[in-house]
Amino acid sequence: MVSKNRRKILAVLGSSLFVAGCTNSSSDSPDTSTSQQPPTATSTVRTTKPSEQNETQRTTEVSNTPKSEFNKHLKTTGHWPQFQFDATKTGHSDDVNGVSSDGSVYWKRAKGGEPIINGNRIYTIERHEGQLFLLTRKIQTGEIAHKYRISNGTWTALSNNNVLYSSSSSLVSVNTRDWTENWKFDLSVRNIYAPAIDHSVIYISAEPLGFDDTKGVVKAIDANTGKTYWKNTVSETKEVALQRGQALYYIDSGNLIAVEPKNGDMKWKYTQSSSIDTYPVAAGQFVLYGNQDSITCLHASNGQKVWSQQIESCNGIAVSDNVAFISDNGGISATDLVDGQQIWRANIGTAMIPSVDAETVYVDADSQLFALNRSTGEKHWSYEFPDVVIEGDVLASGTRSPPTIIDDGILVQAVDGLYAFGQ
Repeated sequence: MVSKNRRKILAVLGSSLFVAGCTNSSSDSPDTSTSQQPPTATSTVRTTKPSEQNETQRTTEVSNTPKSEFNKHLKTTGHWPQFQFDATKTGHSDDVNGVSSDGSVYWKRAKGGEPIINGNRIYTIERHEGQLFLLTRKIQTGEIAHKYRISNGTWTALSNNNVLYSSSSSLVSVNTRDWTENWKFDLSVRNIYAPAIDHSVIYISAEPLGFDDTKGVVKAIDANTGKTYWKNTVSETKEVALQRGQALYYIDSGNLIAVEPKNGDMKWKYTQSSSIDTYPVAAGQFVLYGNQDSITCLHASNGQKVWSQQIESCNGIAVSDNVAFISDNGGISATDLVDGQQIWRANIGTAMIPSVDAETVYVDADSQLFALNRSTGEKHWSYEFPDVVIEGDVLASGTRSPPTIIDDGILVQAVDGLYAFGQ
């Protein structure tokens, strides 16, 4: 095993969820191929040569054959239709209890994008036999139910009976009943972030990949037709967040902007002295964001600051019942949204974007998945992901996206595959 004292390099690449250039094996099992791009924001990368590891251990960790204890059935269904559950980006669902105690791996499959859930089906993007697919997996076993060939893609999201995905500079809608394309919309900007979807409206943000004068965009699009309702131009941006009946929030360089969801007209703008490093999180009467040394909470109605808190680089935020769960380079803390007072803190290492259910906070920290009591921060259970070779002499481990919570289970897209945890 790799020594715990070896230096770790955190690959901070925004909140991208899937590297479309990765290659998966043709079998329905964990991937062992070399990724063509660096891991995403939730991956911990070690510059350790494979030869320094025990060779038997390394072979076991990258084997194409799932371990026998990873073939149990997960008897559940779920609903997690978009990145961080819904348009608010709070990473919280009121209606589920995931795995509050004694979590164990039920099954493991090939790596891909963040798993999106509807009933007994998982939607994700994966590469098989050199081709890229938008596919569904059975939630009980992880077996492939259907494959839809696409040319490229990053994230997926669900709107009614349609699945959305980004394809280069385009947004594509596919009917999941007959697997035909509904529409394709060219945003003319290549870096498209995961949307906020509310009923039949898609709120999407995108920015240029290069350093030219091309502007990014924030748009409202009809989910049924692909028609644009309105468009605002931006420079640097992140994912958008929506509080229904209140405002759409998005980042434009060092500004957090609130606009009318119906027409994109500005309601207020809050200017930060430095860059804003996270997407906004809409939490009822509050909206939050983080940067390298602090987290800030604003009044959602007028953009006035409620409080700010110094932290060691904000990596992600989840919110439930007026409590913010804030991940940073030292761990994760729970903070009261009203007064900004810290409720508890767990020093578990460099923590990534958390997800929350009725009882538990789930978060990856230093390549371990932690399940923490949401009221006290005490550990319920944890799971350490194995190291895998991703590029030459580089080892990586950890998660590629936040945990997806379902009834009596959670799904986690890790560097070495898609894991289903049950209890």
